[in-house]
Amino acid sequence: MKLGQRVKFSCSLSKQSGYGVDMDNYTVEQKKQMEENGYINLIRYKSRKHNVKQGFVCGRRNIVTAAILEEIEDPYRGWYLAQTHEKSETVYVVACDMRGLYRVREEDLELLEGSTCNN
Repeated sequence: MKLGQRVKFSCSLSKQSGYGVDMDNYTVEQKKQMEENGYINLIRYKSRKHNVKQGFVCGRRNIVTAAILEEIEDPYRGWYLAQTHEKSETVYVVACDMRGLYRVREEDLELLEGSTCNN
């Protein structure tokens, strides 16, 4: 994909609201993950289906879509949460209108005829 190419898609990644983790106030799901696995699998971006949208490619980014958080003891800080692993994905930033940008995986993009904004 190149900048300015016209594309369509029906699936994009959306950022999860409130994805922060407070070690003193775990949610029920976070407590369950900690007890069963010893870590929290934090999902930052989820795939979202919607109606077919058309737009122009205006960038490419590497984003962290998921991370593993573990409790670690430090002699100076005490217990704290640290990110030990992460899952990164390359996404294309697609502008469809003036309301915002969409993060779309390459496999979800389809090139349209008259494919650049210079046509």
